[in-house]
Amino acid sequence: MRYSFDHKIEAPAWPARSPDMNPVENMWSLVEHRLGEDRGSNQKELSKRVLQAWNSIERTTVNSLVRSFEARLCLCMTVHGGYVQ
Repeated sequence: MRYSFDHKIEAPAWPARSPDMNPVENMWSLVEHRLGEDRGSNQKELSKRVLQAWNSIERTTVNSLVRSFEARLCLCMTVHGGYVQ
């Protein structure tokens, strides 16, 4: 582990390179699934639909993704930075 002196946070010695490690990547996957094919005809409509999809994700789902991060990080360390499902 290395230590981030700016924020006093211990960080892994290697950077995360796998989307499965980042809860936000899972959120974007859920948003994309909820968007489906209809993404609007312009950027404003797309932005509105993305926000609606993001806000439709239940808080329990968000909490579950955040709580699962520590376990996924431990798995990643076990496989020395390899792929984690």
